[in-house]
Amino acid sequence: MIGSLFAAIIGSVSFWGSLIAFLKLQELLNKNVEKAFVKNAKIFQVANIVLLIIALAACVFIGVNATPGEGSSQWWIVLVLVAAAIMGLFVVLPIGAADMPVVISLLNALTGLSAAAAGLALGNTAMIVAGMIVGASGSILTNLMATAMNRSIPAIVFGSFGGGGGAAAAGPAGEQGTVKATSAADAAIQMAYASQVIVVPGYGLAVAQAQHAVKDMASILEEKGVEVKYAIHPVAGRMPGHMNVLLAEADVEYDAMKEMDDINGEFSRTDVTLVIGANDVTNPAARNDPSSPIHGMPILNVDQSRSVIVLKRGMASGYAGIDNPLFTAPGTSMLFGDAKKSVGLVIEELNAL
Repeated sequence: MIGSLFAAIIGSVSFWGSLIAFLKLQELLNKNVEKAFVKNAKIFQVANIVLLIIALAACVFIGVNATPGEGSSQWWIVLVLVAAAIMGLFVVLPIGAADMPVVISLLNALTGLSAAAAGLALGNTAMIVAGMIVGASGSILTNLMATAMNRSIPAIVFGSFGGGGGAAAAGPAGEQGTVKATSAADAAIQMAYASQVIVVPGYGLAVAQAQHAVKDMASILEEKGVEVKYAIHPVAGRMPGHMNVLLAEADVEYDAMKEMDDINGEFSRTDVTLVIGANDVTNPAARNDPSSPIHGMPILNVDQSRSVIVLKRGMASGYAGIDNPLFTAPGTSMLFGDAKKSVGLVIEELNAL
């Protein structure tokens, strides 16, 4: 009975929480609704406590008073599921954009715990073992990602981070500086005559499926004597390890993929940094602007490079919904367009040199 009720609560929270995470990541959730939840996060934290008490009280009633198979017992189980479902919605909705990859990992761990509890209830050893493996691996990954973000897991679950709004709310980039556009030919020349190039992949790389083109470009640069490295932020993309998987799919050597702490010291002596669809994880406001919603979030020190080339479709803000001063910095140039097509044009220019 205990295993069944535990599985019901954790499973319902993880299912409905995962649904909200999916809607957020696919940008199907109304932005005004999302901002309202982030703004009123404290209210929903209190609501979650009340819902948890209701769910636990219903579980106690079922365990003490109800007889299996009775209609009243079934209604109490429905109450547990509904309370847990609402709690799952209220847990994920107020969480800020910058924390979403960590939350996805946490939901993955909860799913494993739910499966293990269901296995205990059913006496299914395979479910218990599989659930424990998923739960343990998800918990370890969640802790590692939270540590990389300089955040604790309770702070992520019970507080919003990078939710937008405030002084750093998104606005026209032109209000903060002048954007300098570049061409594929100029970008190719810059990289071809550099001694070191660092590639910073982001969600835009995944959307454009540009990883194979980037690998081809890197191979050409290496043939020209340029050292190419890849800087991986722990929460780049939309899920844990997103960029690592994409680059591995393109046969990028593991040694060339550098974690944030290992690569940050190299940006200051890097000739060119190529940012492909990464936004919030390169935003210097997280380091320099105390009023920014993402202030305190560890970032890649791209702005310290001698020159920066950013591949983006347009000047839209990142998932956190705030402007990025990097795009208007003096040493930054923007190559607009689909990342895969832009990299393809750069490859053509490199071959022509």
